[in-house]
Amino acid sequence: MITSLLLASFLGNAHAVPLQITQQGRILDANGAALTGTHDLTFRIYDSASGGSVYWSETLTVNVNNGYYATVLGADEVNNILDSSTFALYPLYLELQVDSNSPMATRQAINSAPYAQMAGTAEVAESVEGGVVNATEVQINGSQVIDGSGNWVGQPISVDWNSLDPNTIPSYIADGDDNTQLSESEVEMYITNDMISLASGSQVAGQDIVTVATDSDTLAGLSCSSGEIAGWNGSAWTCVSDNTLSSSELNTLLSNTSVDLNSGSTIGGLPILTEVDDSDTLAGLNCAQDGQIAKYDLVLDQWYCADDENSPIDEPTVEGYITNGAIDLSTGSTVNGNAIVTEPSGCTDGQVMLYNLSTASWSCGTDTDTTLSASEVQAMVEAVSGLALQAGTTVGGSPVLTEASSIGPSLLDGSGGTTGQVLTTDGATVSWSDSSGGSGELTNPASLGESDGGDDFASQDTPLTIPDDNSVGITSVRYIPDSLTVDTLSIDLQMSHGDLGELSVTLTSPSGTTLTIYDGGNPGDTSFDDNIGWNVDFNSGNLYSYNGENTQGTWMLNVVDLTNGNTGTLDSWTMHFNEGWDGEMFIGGGLTVQNATEIRDDLTILDSDIVMTDQYGSEVFRIGTSAGTPLYKMAKGCLVTQSGSSSNVAGATSELLTLSSTCNTSRCYSYYSTTYYNCNANCSVSSPQTCTNTQVGNIVLYQ
Repeated sequence: MITSLLLASFLGNAHAVPLQITQQGRILDANGAALTGTHDLTFRIYDSASGGSVYWSETLTVNVNNGYYATVLGADEVNNILDSSTFALYPLYLELQVDSNSPMATRQAINSAPYAQMAGTAEVAESVEGGVVNATEVQINGSQVIDGSGNWVGQPISVDWNSLDPNTIPSYIADGDDNTQLSESEVEMYITNDMISLASGSQVAGQDIVTVATDSDTLAGLSCSSGEIAGWNGSAWTCVSDNTLSSSELNTLLSNTSVDLNSGSTIGGLPILTEVDDSDTLAGLNCAQDGQIAKYDLVLDQWYCADDENSPIDEPTVEGYITNGAIDLSTGSTVNGNAIVTEPSGCTDGQVMLYNLSTASWSCGTDTDTTLSASEVQAMVEAVSGLALQAGTTVGGSPVLTEASSIGPSLLDGSGGTTGQVLTTDGATVSWSDSSGGSGELTNPASLGESDGGDDFASQDTPLTIPDDNSVGITSVRYIPDSLTVDTLSIDLQMSHGDLGELSVTLTSPSGTTLTIYDGGNPGDTSFDDNIGWNVDFNSGNLYSYNGENTQGTWMLNVVDLTNGNTGTLDSWTMHFNEGWDGEMFIGGGLTVQNATEIRDDLTILDSDIVMTDQYGSEVFRIGTSAGTPLYKMAKGCLVTQSGSSSNVAGATSELLTLSSTCNTSRCYSYYSTTYYNCNANCSVSSPQTCTNTQVGNIVLYQ
């Protein structure tokens, strides 16, 4: 929105009907800021303060400086006349529009100046001097003296020279008209103010005057455009422009002559400020305090007094400036009166600065003093607080232990203990003690030894925000370029959440196998940092669920929160493929396992058998590990049956049968002497049978 203060004045030419208006004002935007630059201003004259009809309009390109502008309306007296007929239709209102903005809401009434009001209200002119009278007739005392055609119709005019007052006759006429000589200035005035006809043969400075009639090199046939002049090109007259000056001519003109520049002229694109337009004077500005300066307010468009914010600063402020950033000191700067030594130019890698006493200056040179004596080293080390030694530093050839060091069993001093004792601590003191002195319990879950990490691949796009109550969740993607066959897979998982019991985590392999590795565990906890596979069981599957698959491709870990109220972060995750473990456990007595035991590698039994019993402790199966001992089973092999009998007779409860045992009759009794050992309890057999490896009881054994 544009607002404007409009000031208008009328400049009417007393000798012509067309009128021109000098229009001035100031334009501010809706924020009170002054417009500047070149703008198109459209002026319209209406017959009403709002609505109504447009009597006259004109668009002018006007230069605006700090909101101020000045222009002339009605300057085009040929194509867009602003004449008295328009102003005769009063009341009139002037409307202003800036560029393509909407016209200003308030139209300014066009009023007369005070003396113009007197002229407008006068019914009869008291006098007319030096002007033009446009009338239909002229009367004197009610009698017409000049008619509408301009003819004199009054009393005839007669002049009686005798009636002239002798006192009014000029002296140069009273004594006879002898004033026939004109001065040079009078002659020049006459011939420059009007056209004269010179007599034939007239000359200028003794040279004949060439006329059209006498000049054979006439310009009469030369047809030029408006504004052009005749110019001689060396061989003929031609039409040339009369508005082109060379650079030197223009420079001479402007340097030696004052010029009246057109309104809107600029210097370097900036408006020229004149005494007329410059109202930003400081002449009337009076400041109340010493040290204040003049500042300009763009909104109020005025100067005001204010403190100088760029006043001298104190020493701490200066120190803050020069210590927080590099500065470029001037040549000759000193520190406490002493010259500043700068880095010499032209130094090469490894050189040091050497001081030359003879020249009292520094220069680049080779460091020849590179070896410290033992006393110098000791003094330097003792003088340093918190010496940071390089990794691998030793004392007397032995490694230096730190808080992060790991001590192997071979480095422990066992001289203070006896065989079978272990190191224990009460939280303050470490000592050797009998193993039975401890609780004999392991943490749950317990790990002996540690993993070598296997082939590990960490996430590359974490941390990721886990959205609340969202079935899609977030998916972290890890591409593995290495082609490996999976034996085992465990996952280090780190998560933060308002309630871990709300989370479910699945892992999908490049082959498409998807397992839930975590599902609502640890409810109420807010942080998870553990290994799934070794320390925490898979929710579905186990370390071997991806066994045989190829690692190469894209692995995706998806985390979902299906409960409203908490958000969290998947901090990181790492996959460990095919890990190896070190560490051993020795059990002196028996080992009781409540549930299933999982063996991930070979089970070695040294010089002992594997024996299985029933719930009563009776041996039902044995695998011999002694040399030459065959696999066998008791009382579950061949049955003793009585052929032709209506019942079976189990008489081989203590018979030991191998995988290839042959049922024989020599050890069995028979009701009809036709009873044999049987491999499948079929009473219809009539000859000895050999038991195969698929027929030894209810267990299948493979060789």
